[in-house]
Order: sequence, then structure tokens, then C-alpha cells
Amino acid sequence: MNWKLLEKVLLIIAGMLVLVSLLFPYWRVDLKAGIYPKGLRLQIRPYRLEGDVIEIDKLNHYIGMRKLQSAGQLERKLAVPLILIAGLCLLALPYVPRKWSIWLAIPALVFPVAFVAELYWWLRDSGINLDPKAPLNHSIKPFIPEIYGEGKVGQFGANASFQIGFYMTLLAAVLLRIGLYLRSPKWLPKGIMIDASVLLLISLLFPYWRVDFEAGKYPRGLMLQVHPHRLEGNIMEINKLNRDIGMRDLESAGKFERSVAVPSIVIVALCLLMSAFIPWKWSIWLTIPSLIFPIVFVGELYWWLRDSGLNLSPDVSSSQLVTPFVPLVIGKTTVESVTTTATFQIGYYFTLLVALLVGVSMWAKKLQQNRLVKMMPLLFIFIFVPLTAPTAFASPQILNVNQSLTITEALRSAKDGDTIIVENGTYYERLIVDKAVTLIGQNGPVIDGGGQDNVVELIAPKIVLRGFTIRNSGYLLSQGDAGIVIRTAPHIIIENNRFEDVLYGVQVRNSSNVVIRDNTFYSRDLAVPQRGDLIRVWYSDDLLIECNRVHNGRDVVIWYSDNAMVRGNHIHNGRYGLHFMYCDETTVEDNHLIGNSVGVYLMYSHRLKIHKNWFINNHGASGYGVGLKDVRQVTVTENFMASNRSGIFMDYASGQFRKNLIAFNDTGIALLPSSRKNKFLSNSLIDNHQQVTVEGQGSSNNGNLWEGNYWSDYNGYDLDNDGLGDFPYQSIRLFEKLVEQHPELRLFKHSPSTQTLDFASHLFPIFAPRPRLTDFSPRMTPLIPALEAPSRGLSGTWILSSTGLILFSLWLVKSQEFSSFFREVCLFSNNGSGTQEEPNKTCLGTNGSNSTLQSTSQSVISVSNLTKHFGKVIAVQNLDFEVNRGETIALWGQNGAGKTTALRCVLGIYPFEGEISIHGKSAKSEGKLVRELIGYVPQEIRLHADLTVRETISFYGQLRMTLPNRVQDLIEEWQLSDMIDKSIEKLSGGMRQRLALAIALLSNPPVLVLDEPTSNLDVQTRHEFWIALDRLKKSGKTMIFCSHRTDEVMRLSDRVIVMKQGKKIAEGAPNQLNGYLPQNTILNLVVPELLREKAKSLLIQNGFSAVHNELRIAVEVAQNRKAEPFQILAEASIAVDDFELSERLSSPEGGG
Repeated sequence: MNWKLLEKVLLIIAGMLVLVSLLFPYWRVDLKAGIYPKGLRLQIRPYRLEGDVIEIDKLNHYIGMRKLQSAGQLERKLAVPLILIAGLCLLALPYVPRKWSIWLAIPALVFPVAFVAELYWWLRDSGINLDPKAPLNHSIKPFIPEIYGEGKVGQFGANASFQIGFYMTLLAAVLLRIGLYLRSPKWLPKGIMIDASVLLLISLLFPYWRVDFEAGKYPRGLMLQVHPHRLEGNIMEINKLNRDIGMRDLESAGKFERSVAVPSIVIVALCLLMSAFIPWKWSIWLTIPSLIFPIVFVGELYWWLRDSGLNLSPDVSSSQLVTPFVPLVIGKTTVESVTTTATFQIGYYFTLLVALLVGVSMWAKKLQQNRLVKMMPLLFIFIFVPLTAPTAFASPQILNVNQSLTITEALRSAKDGDTIIVENGTYYERLIVDKAVTLIGQNGPVIDGGGQDNVVELIAPKIVLRGFTIRNSGYLLSQGDAGIVIRTAPHIIIENNRFEDVLYGVQVRNSSNVVIRDNTFYSRDLAVPQRGDLIRVWYSDDLLIECNRVHNGRDVVIWYSDNAMVRGNHIHNGRYGLHFMYCDETTVEDNHLIGNSVGVYLMYSHRLKIHKNWFINNHGASGYGVGLKDVRQVTVTENFMASNRSGIFMDYASGQFRKNLIAFNDTGIALLPSSRKNKFLSNSLIDNHQQVTVEGQGSSNNGNLWEGNYWSDYNGYDLDNDGLGDFPYQSIRLFEKLVEQHPELRLFKHSPSTQTLDFASHLFPIFAPRPRLTDFSPRMTPLIPALEAPSRGLSGTWILSSTGLILFSLWLVKSQEFSSFFREVCLFSNNGSGTQEEPNKTCLGTNGSNSTLQSTSQSVISVSNLTKHFGKVIAVQNLDFEVNRGETIALWGQNGAGKTTALRCVLGIYPFEGEISIHGKSAKSEGKLVRELIGYVPQEIRLHADLTVRETISFYGQLRMTLPNRVQDLIEEWQLSDMIDKSIEKLSGGMRQRLALAIALLSNPPVLVLDEPTSNLDVQTRHEFWIALDRLKKSGKTMIFCSHRTDEVMRLSDRVIVMKQGKKIAEGAPNQLNGYLPQNTILNLVVPELLREKAKSLLIQNGFSAVHNELRIAVEVAQNRKAEPFQILAEASIAVDDFELSERLSSPEGGG
């Protein structure tokens, strides 16, 4: 073998690894804090810090630690040049004499140790020297943060780990040692001994032994870790358990040993270092302490446990009930109701490795004169490297499962880290997975449990289960028969599976860091109390439940589990959409909870965040959108709560409620007097039957702050135009107060008697109740949260107003079908039928387009025998017509002909007789779906005058659940950018019409309805609007409009329906209805008074019919000769100051 070439390659690779390590982080710590539910991250490179540095500095300030940047400043400045020097030295090493090798190698050899030591010193110094003036210093004891693994200080948790950059320097050091030994084989035993001494010192940084306690009154367990020089963990709680059975306190055992442990280990390490440079016969004596150290530690630990378990105190009464025992050094021990599990830790394994390396070094030293000396480096490769990095040689395998091989058989032959790929088919077996494997289903294989017990049980950590259909679990609620049970198995991923015909879906017990993502759950068709919980979690922290679809289950239950993230899920038709108990640091975000008895109920928890969720149509016995009981520090922001019995219910709850839209509920916010110190800021309460109720005796003003909220029943004004009412909003309604005291009076809700009572209380204030609440700065306009759209865009707008577009939107929202409208549009299938089909796999949001336009029928609008009465007046009678896809139809007729009434029947604003269908959907029986397909531009555009264009289109876009990019596209398409920050009151008629058209197109409806769209526009603006409609027509939009303008009808319409006195009297293409459409136009010209007669005569001489009409000259012109009068007068130097066009019908049967 060419040893020199191998030596050179290894040294060059080592040098490149050192240099490249600069590109990667060396160390990372993830922090968990209640105010940061998603956690914080810090990554350390040798020369800089990166991540959430500012936020972590804030946490450090509270407990008295110094700022991150203040530590290791000099070291970070020198890091890059030192690493460059170390790497370049290694690259140069193959080309320098051997006597200089060790000196060039020293920087790279000591660098990993130096980095760990510096990091440890920095952490130790920061944790011990706390600022006594810090806010939380009195409650935090000095501590040493963990350099590796999990740690906790107060309510803050941390998980530290070394990163790829550090491991690259370690690998470089190993390769460097091998290269040096190849260059100078006599250095092999010395090098191994030096490594052993360093490794022994490093072991002081890590725990040697650990024991976990399972006790009934500590459901999350207790933990004790033993270092050679200290104890850490739940020492106080474990001492309490020990005292209960007569055992001594932990600190009383091994005091002397712990006091001398550090100096003893340092002395042993120095002995090893010395033994590398003295003759073999003397070095053997110096290595004996390191060889026996692991045995001494185990012996001392066993003696300590034996003495504690056998010598129970007779003074404790319960000790007489406990038989003296010897706790196991490794394994499980059970005493009464307490079970302990003991394991050795990494520090102790380091000492074992040290003993092995010392033995190898002594053997190599003895054989140095042997002819096999050249093989010693290979001995190092095969012994040292596998021991220090055993996983580097792991070789996971992929097992394929088909119908000839069961999954159980594949699991038996699998090892940790293997991947099992299961092909399509049905596998009738119940699985118990006890290895860390990845199970992947191709094309949706089915695991059928046969109707007994659990279908799949996961009892090992780090299992991935993806792509299966899991069905047919057992039927026993008492046993919790489930599709998947995860039992004491952390770091599990359940992803992209389908659960059918299961009692419980997924049960998670005592398993942290579990991910349940992108699954679909269907419960059995049973009464709600007999169903199981489709997701049920117990005692499992750091949980992620994301983008799942949960249909018709009982509850989604999460109990005794901190730091849970529940995000992007669709949960409907259950009992409790989400039910939390004893779950601190929980976040509920971007979920759709619709059609349940209760949306989300949070109990006995702290530091909760509820953000950007949909709580709609939750109408069970409680019927809460959000229920809060005994919770503190809750933040409820930017949620939509509509059509529930109560939008928010609060019992012993405190927190902040900001920017929520609470609309059309029986009760907007229901508080018990026990809920105090709440802040309600910038919420919008719209058209709730009772905006706020205080159940029992009390006022919601008591300890609660109401500020800047919008109240739809506020009757004030804003004289100074600051957006806030000039006098406070007070909730004073006598009928509501009587209903709180006598619930049976709800029978009279919406009756005239309620208005009579409230009116009387205003006339006679002596009868008026005390204000339920006072908002001293009520908003004048609602604030709509920026919510993510559901997987299908909704076309109905939910808004309160009195005219135009807003009237139509209000009718949609306040219809009796509001709840089913949301269910069908938000959650169910694309065909809108209400059957439960699996929705799009994306978590939330689409492009805003309407998927219902896919229809095989050519006819888009069908009107048959349409009749509408207003009392005895017949507005529309027996009207029939059809509109094909992409066709534009004009309704023509005089005022009162029934055009607008017919349009409003199509829109569903008026009830009617006959039949109307849009895309095959009946406007009577499927009104919700019909309205989803229509965009409407009314004749009179009335928008909020004090809002800007940006605020207006964003307002409607958010209500219609349109994605922001759709809104921006419409702004650019309809040239609204130049006026985007103008208020509505400053817009011209044309600008308003353009804005109204953009609003109508927000949800991209296939049908556009326009009522006299250009009636109030000037000529230039009218032509611009026609161009816009031309563009829509070319894009395939189906349109129906009313108009009085012949040129408009001739240009835009493909077909005209002529109406008179509610009846259709003609129908056809525009050029086929010359007898009904005006052929001539009256041009009214305003010219200077002195030239008026001259102008009239000049026009008559050129063949025009012209008459003097007060201040104007009326000239009758054909459609194709409108410009000629202007040319004639211009040639005669007669100026035209103004003009106006009006149309004249050439047939008495026509309409204008």
C-alpha cells in the first residue's frame, strides 16, 4: 500500500474540512418560552451569532444574564484568522519535514477542545453571574446552562446541540491523527493516550447516570441526573418521595466523593498524559486509575443506592409498609406506586471509551518494535473511529412489502433506521411497531384492523408513518380502540394518512414531539356520544397538529400537554372542535372550526394564543365559538366568529382580545363576573342579537377595558373625523337585561315588543338598566382581520350597510341559510352538494377563482316563467330567456318595464314565481350556490365615503376571503393604483364605477350582472368603461345588463331582450331589432347666445333637423353622424361650450 499517498490525502482532506467548517454553524440552542410559542433559535458560528438574538437578549435580561454579544467578543474576532491558519497549516503539513509536523498540527488538534471549553466557560459565566437588579433575579438561582441536551430555568426550556461545523472540525482532528500516525508510527500510542486524557476531562461536562421517576401525583414524571461532582433535576420533589418511605435526602449521600471528584479526574487525566512520554514499565502504574475508574463509579453508585434502600428511617410511619429494597443501577425498579428507570449517560460511556483507548495505547506501545508497526494506524481506524462515531457505519436498508409479504414480517426483519415501502393493496393485520423505522405507503395501501383493538401501535421513538388508509378499528370506547396509538414514543410523524371507520383516530400518550400532519379523519356513523375522539393527546409536550381534515368525530382532545401548536386544520360536525385542559404555551392558529357544538374550549391553562381562526355555526347546547374557563394570559387576535350561540364565552378568564370580527351570533361576548382584567381592543361586533352579556350580577366594566371597538348598534357620530365616535358607546338595552333574568322571554326576540321596551327605557331613563359596558372610543368603521382564505373561495360578502353592493351582501349574510352556506362553501366538495368529499390537500387558501364554473351545459342562465308581484302590481310577468356561456345579454325597455326587477330576481334579492337557474343550480333551492356564481354592479354605487380605495377593496377582499395577490392583480388590471390612497368621497363617478367593477370581480365569478352601469358617466369615462367590459367579454365572462343607451347595447350585447310593462315583447340580435332600438340620437349643443341662430341655420342648411330648445340647439343625428355637427360649426368658427346626448326611439313599441 502507498502509505505516503494515503497520508497526504488524509491531511489535505483534514485541512479542507477545517476551512469549509467556516461556512456552517458550530452550536445551536432552541429556546421555549411562553411568550414565543414557536420558540426561539440561536446558532453560533466561530465568528458570529445568528438567529433570534434580540428576543433571546430580552429573556436573558429578565433573569439577569448578560447580552449574547458581550460574551466571547475577542474570540469571535480572532476565530476566522485562527481557523484559516489551522487549515492552511494542515494543507502545508504533507510538504514539511516530520520534525515540524506536530507543531503545525497542534492548532487543528486542540481547536475542537478549545471551542467546547470556551463555550462551556461562556455559558457557566453567564449563568452563575446573574445581575441582582434583574426583574426575575429573586426567583432564579444561579445555574450552568447545558452545553448539550435539554435544560430548564424557571419557565424557560432549552435544547442545545452541536452542529455540522463542529463535527467537521472533529472529523478533521481524527483524520489528522491518522495522518500523523502514518507519518510517524511511533506517535500512535502517544496520540491515543493524549486523546484518552482529553476525553476524560470532557466527560466532566456531561451526566454519568440518570433515573426517571413515574409517580401518580407527578403525571409528567421526575428526573435526576448525576454528574461526578453534582446532582441536577427535580431534587426537591424526589426528596419528598424519598421521605414518604423513609429514605434519606439525595444530597446526604456521597458528599465526600462529589467534593473530590473533579480534582481526582483531573489528576487521572494528567497521569495519562505523563504515561504517554515515559517507558512502558512505568506507564502501566499511571494508567491503572483510568482503567478502574468506571468500576469505582459503578461500585460507589451501587453502594449509595443499596444503603439508601435498605436503611429506611423507622420514624416514618409509611416505612413500615415498605419492605427494604435495593434500587437497580440500570433498569426498572418499582416500590409501591413509584417506578424508576435508571440508565447510564454519555459521561460514563466516555470513561469506558477512555479505558479502552488506554488499553489499546499500552498494547501499541508494547508492540512498537514489532514488524507490524506499520499496521498500527489501521488499528486506530478500526477501533477508535467506530467507537467515537458508530452511526457513521450504519447502513439503513429499504424493504419492499407487497401482497406476498405482510407488513408484520417486514417489521421483524427491519432494524432501526430502515425504510419499509408498502405497495398498494389491503393488509388485514394489526401492527405493533417497536423499531425506529419509516413506513411509507405507495398509492394508498389499506391496513384493516378487522374490527378489533387498535389497528397500529407505535411504541418506539422516531417512527414515520405516511401514505396509508387505516380503517376498521375495534368498537370499545372503554378500551380506546383506535386507528393509531402512540405510547411512550417521542418524535413520531403521522403524515398524509386517511382514517376510515375508526372509533378513535390517533391516540397519543406520554410522547413528546409528535407531528400529526395532513391526515383525513372520518368517524363511524354513530350518535355523537358513542363516537371516539379522532385526535386524543395525553401528557405529550411539543406537539404539532397541522393541516388535518377532521369529519364528524366527537372531540379533538389535548390534555396535560404543553407547547402544543394546532395550525391549519379543518374540523367540523363534531362536539368539541378542540378541547384543551392543562395545556400551557399553546397556539391555535389558522384553523376552521365549523358546525360543531363548541368551536374551541380551553380550560385550566396559561399563556395561550388563538390567532386567525374561523369559528362558524357552532350551535350545540353551549354553542361557543371560543370557550375560556380558568385561563390566564390568553391572547385572542384576528379571528372570525359568526353564527354561533356565543362568539366568546368567558369564565374566570383574563387576557387580550384584539381585532376579532364577531358577527351575527346570538351573543357576541358572554362574560361571567369572575372574568376580569381583560382588554378588548379594536374588535368589530356586528349585528349580534346581544353584543355583550354579563351572566349573573355584575358589569363587564368591572376590571375590563373596552377601547376602540366597532359596534354596529352605535348611534354616535365622528365630528372631528378621527375615526372614533365623539361620545362613548354604552350597552343599555332593557329587553336584553330582562332576558338575562328571565330566559323564557327569548320567545319575544325580534318582535315589536323588544323595540317598544328599549324605546321606553330611553324615554324614561329611570327604567333603563345600568350600562353593561362602556367603550369610550368606539370605532366608526369595522376592522376586518386579514384571515387566510379557506380551500374554496367564498363569493358572498359579509358586511353591514344600507345601499347598493352592501345591501346585497347584507342579504346574503343575514339569510336564514347562513350556517349551511358556510358549511357548503368553506369545507365540502367542489360540487357544492354538501356531501363530504376530501378537499384540496393544500392547508389553506386558493387563488381566489371559483371552481364551480366547470359545467358541461352551454346554458349558464335559464329564466323560465318568471313572475314578480308587488301587491297587486305585476312588475314582471311570464318572462323566459336563456344566456349561454360567454354571451352578453342586454335588457331594454322604458323605466318601469321590469328590467331591474328581473335582475334582482336573478340575484335572489326578491322572492319570485317561476324558475331561475345559474349553471344548473336553482336560485330557489340552491340560492347560496347561485349567489356564489354572480358578481353584481348596481346602478347607484354607495361606498363608505371616509375609507380610501385601498381600505375599501381590501375590506371587501378580506370579507370575500380573496387572497392578497388577487386583490393586487385587480388593482393593477383596473388601473386603481393612481387613486389607491384617495378617499371614496374624492373619486369621480367613473373612478367609483371602476372600483365597483373590481369589487364585483374579487371572487372571479363566472356571471356578471350590471344595472345601468354607465348611466351617470361622462362620455370619456363611458367609453373607458365600455373598453373594460369588452375585455371581460373577450375573456369569456357571461354578462347580463340593463341600459338606456343604444350605442352601448349595439357595442356590447350579443342579444337584446326588449321589455314593456313586465313582459318580453321582442328578442334578438341588436341589428335585428331596428324597430325597437333608437335609430337617431338627439345632440343638445350649447353655443354662445349671439351665434345661436346662425348655428341653427347652418345645421339646417347641411341637412340636419335642428330646433331651438331654451339655451340649447337640439339636433337629430343618425348613429353614424354624431361628429358632423361639430365639424360644421368649427369650420364656421362657432365654439361649442357644452353638449349632451339623448336618445329618441323610432318606434312607439320601443323603450327608453
